[in-house]
Amino acid sequence: MENKRKSQRKSSTRNARTSRTNNQNSRDIQLKPSNTSKTNTKAQQQPKQQSKQQPKATSKIKKTTKTIVKKPVKKVTSVLLGLPDGELSLVEDVDPYTTKIGGVPNWLLPSCPVSTHVIICKNCDEQMFLLFQGYAPLKDSPYERVIYIWGCNRQRCMKRDGSFCAIRAQRLDKEYAKQRQLTTKTTPNAKNTLSMSNIDSLSQDLARLNIHEPDSRISTSKSISWSDNVRHFPGQCLYVTEEILEETTDPLLKKYDEYLTMESEFLDGTEDDWSGEQYEKAALPKGVDRAFKGFSERVAEWSDQCVRYDFGGQPLLYSRSDATASLLLATSPTSSNLLETTSDRVPLCSYCGGQRVFELQLMPNTLCVLRTSDFVDNPACDVRPGQNARMGIAQFDLGMEWGTIMVFTCRNNCDVSGMANDGVAYYEECVLVQYE
Repeated sequence: MENKRKSQRKSSTRNARTSRTNNQNSRDIQLKPSNTSKTNTKAQQQPKQQSKQQPKATSKIKKTTKTIVKKPVKKVTSVLLGLPDGELSLVEDVDPYTTKIGGVPNWLLPSCPVSTHVIICKNCDEQMFLLFQGYAPLKDSPYERVIYIWGCNRQRCMKRDGSFCAIRAQRLDKEYAKQRQLTTKTTPNAKNTLSMSNIDSLSQDLARLNIHEPDSRISTSKSISWSDNVRHFPGQCLYVTEEILEETTDPLLKKYDEYLTMESEFLDGTEDDWSGEQYEKAALPKGVDRAFKGFSERVAEWSDQCVRYDFGGQPLLYSRSDATASLLLATSPTSSNLLETTSDRVPLCSYCGGQRVFELQLMPNTLCVLRTSDFVDNPACDVRPGQNARMGIAQFDLGMEWGTIMVFTCRNNCDVSGMANDGVAYYEECVLVQYE
């Protein structure tokens, strides 16, 4: 019995021990999930905090991109640009409808060239060089139309009248005129611009104004012959394209430009006392003014431009301190542009008395492309002892030098002579030059 009791006690103590160990293990197993749940809740809370802070960071980035990144706005102007597009050999240089710089002149009718006295410089009596030839017909006009520009390549002739010449050539396109006449007949209440009544009224108006046919009308005799060895620069074709400018929309830059304009206006005015102290005018470098600054910035957009064409538009002034600028600058600008020009003071057309308007201008890159300094004649280099020593200065002649050449043509595109009906009519137009 005692042995049985001892065995029962041992078995009970064993069972109690195993139950304690089992309970202890069960507690340990229950604590582990609670620890993991706390860590999971912390892990879940951390992403929430990050998600709350993350939108703030993205919003800051959006604000900075809106204020810093500015895409330039492209603006298409009314100006057509002539860009160099390859050399033109004498064999290829035969088309009168080609727009080019340099080369030899090509006529709308080879049998009707202009008089050779047109290309003679009025200062040195030497032959001038062709700078530009462009086919420029006007809208709704029945005339084929070409503009020629000649210039003397001697430096001593610069800044003198007669060293540049611009000629307007035109010829009636009979087929186009017939088509226009048919359309005007079919259109009700349309005025026939080629009717005799309009011609008679025009002649009566000219008689009242006492405007006669000028003596300076250019001859178009068919007996004139141009030699094949006309002095010329190498021809260069021009590629014509629209002028596209990039404008920034940053308001800070606009305010800064307005500030610079106000400052320059103040500096250009008279000196006034302010708070008992004298404000001194800032000294600008010689040859640098507001017009030249605008000229340089505008040309920088298309640095290789040789010609700017804008019939009836605004020329781009090279300087505002010469006689040409004083002739063209508007006394009371209609816009905020302080360099606004007007052709009201440009000499009237010497053939019909009509107003002249701006048509085109040559740019400084033309001198580089044509290499004008390589075609300078220096007859004074052979100066002998006893001759005038001043003639030796001519050996430093680098040819023509100018900032821009502006051409103003008749707004009416007149044909007073009537020679364009069967041949070609030539009219000399106004040339204004600004020098460096």
